[in-house]
Amino acid sequence: MATILIMQRSLRQQRVFRDRSQPLDSLNDSELISRYRFPRRVIFDMIDGVDEQLRPYTQRSHAIPTQLQVLCTLRYIAKADFFSEVGDIHGVSKSFVSVCIPRVCQALCEHLQNIKFPSSVISLRKMKEQFYCIARFPNVVGAIDGTLIPIKGMSSDDEHIYVSRKNFHALNIQGVVDAEMRCLHKSGGCLPFTPTKCALVIETCCRLHNKAIEERIPLQQGGQVVLQHNNYVYGGAPLRSARDLRQHIASRF
Repeated sequence: MATILIMQRSLRQQRVFRDRSQPLDSLNDSELISRYRFPRRVIFDMIDGVDEQLRPYTQRSHAIPTQLQVLCTLRYIAKADFFSEVGDIHGVSKSFVSVCIPRVCQALCEHLQNIKFPSSVISLRKMKEQFYCIARFPNVVGAIDGTLIPIKGMSSDDEHIYVSRKNFHALNIQGVVDAEMRCLHKSGGCLPFTPTKCALVIETCCRLHNKAIEERIPLQQGGQVVLQHNNYVYGGAPLRSARDLRQHIASRF
């Protein structure tokens, strides 16, 4: 028996440390935007803002730094890659990516305090003017819409709460945007987290979306966005009756 134990110990698999790439050192700003949606300067600002929360307090020689944690999360949000692909690109394990993303999202949401509705008279008047220039519709201070974002199925007692009207597990997300909106477009698949963590990832997307607008980061040229839902959308010019009704409502103001 002692001989078997000694042999098992001698045959233990040797630890392998992956080569962790440093994209910030090798990619220019255009390449970083195409892969992470942000240039080097903005990424470093975000790393500095969350470093205190994410810095590994350990004596281990191969602890994963804040920079790599943020890059893994930005890559996942920007490209909707599988955990294994994100891990392979950055030299970390699939399990680490799964744990890392919610933690970084929590830190980014606390750092990026950029979701707020205007309250001053001047800012509200400016927003109304911007919307009026778009569609000649008065007194609009926000455009609101909702969507179902698929999430991973579950087997808990609350499972029925997350089954949507289209018979799949989803979070019903409502958003309000201003006149300088950029739409978040729906990718295939679902978020492989618990509902609470899924909501955290979605909130992070919104805050990063606002950050991209503040920094005037150009949109990627990906062609026309294909509609992913089943609702009928009228693609031609509005009906005459619809234009008359809009004009009647607008004239009352």
